[in-house]
Amino acid sequence: MAGQTIHITVGMKGTVIATAPFDTVIDSRQIHECIGVETINGLIAKGSEPFEDIYEKYNITESQFNTDADAGVRIITFQSSTGEIISIPELYIESIPDANGVPYRCVMLGIALSAIPDDFDLTELKTEVSDLIFDYIGVRSEIKEVVFGEPSVLSKVEHTAVEAARVANVVNNESSRSIARRLQTTVDSQAAKIAVLEQYIKDNLPP
Repeated sequence: MAGQTIHITVGMKGTVIATAPFDTVIDSRQIHECIGVETINGLIAKGSEPFEDIYEKYNITESQFNTDADAGVRIITFQSSTGEIISIPELYIESIPDANGVPYRCVMLGIALSAIPDDFDLTELKTEVSDLIFDYIGVRSEIKEVVFGEPSVLSKVEHTAVEAARVANVVNNESSRSIARRLQTTVDSQAAKIAVLEQYIKDNLPP
């Protein structure tokens, strides 16, 4: 149990650190907002059962409950960023909501490829996308294929025309990543030639 009472008011939002047994209930990495503050006796007067709902549920003795009730301990109710409601006696809160942390969220990128033939091999593309993400943010991502919508069937003539247009787009357009790769290949080739010339000079010309 914390050694002192921390003053928390409705509307405070941020990360919260709780002591046992509530340290396993409240995730200190999530954002929590205080949505309710009420004394134990105030909750009882409103028809709630804070002993059964909070103290007994987390194996806190009735003697401690009575001591806290007599001392005017308040019950702080938080709502997590995922919507979970958690009520904790204020004596078990180690730190007030800290709004100075840096929020993190799991993010997914959705890329619609339009309709492509069922036998189109996306292995190389997925590798390229994964490498591109790693180059930009330093995180290795798993790339998954997701098929949506109803399948459609093109005639051979339509398929040939669509494929020809797609291939023309690939040939006639060069991404910045492809340009960088091509230029790096040129640089590497030139560096190799320079190294050969330098070695030739060392081997064949007088000092």
